[in-house]
Amino acid sequence: MTGQFAKAQLLNALHVPGTPLILTNVWDAISAATVAKAHAVKAIATASHSVSYARGVEDGEGQTVEQALDAAAIVVGAVDLPVSVDFEKGYAADAAGVQANVERLIATGAVGLNIEDSVGASKAPLFDVATAVSRVAAARAAADATGIPLVINARVDTLAGGGDWSDMVTRANAYLDAGADVIFVLGLSDEEKVSRAIAELSLIHI
Repeated sequence: MTGQFAKAQLLNALHVPGTPLILTNVWDAISAATVAKAHAVKAIATASHSVSYARGVEDGEGQTVEQALDAAAIVVGAVDLPVSVDFEKGYAADAAGVQANVERLIATGAVGLNIEDSVGASKAPLFDVATAVSRVAAARAAADATGIPLVINARVDTLAGGGDWSDMVTRANAYLDAGADVIFVLGLSDEEKVSRAIAELSLIHI
């Protein structure tokens, strides 16, 4: 496959309700190339913890944005599949910074990203809803500015951080409204919770 736009379209198309997209996380060129050769692998994803630890720094934005972008470029350059990058919190203090950094991430050839709503390295506290929404919207603005239909996977850390269910639902639906394509809810520990989340989230946005 050639063309970043086409890869972004494919990554989005692979998210089909009822047919889960299974992604194996990678952290460097050799892990990416090895996974890409496996049968039926259609896309690649990075994980911030493995990328960070492979470089001798802590997870939770222990890397600088320059290091994160370099790691993304290495993985993208190693495979001919769509690559989604765990971009943590966007490596920026505000929404404008998130947009600028996501535009730089897109320039590496990445076609998807994860963005978190927790403030620090742990799953709590979280950005207030308005701030978190503005950061998701900034990622979407970056995609619009570059013309690449970036697949935005907005992570909701409410449950993992000890928060309540209603806040999780509010946040997830707000992120979808702000331009997220996919929601990643941490803390769905059993099938009942997964089913309830599916029922209560605005999955028509996906």
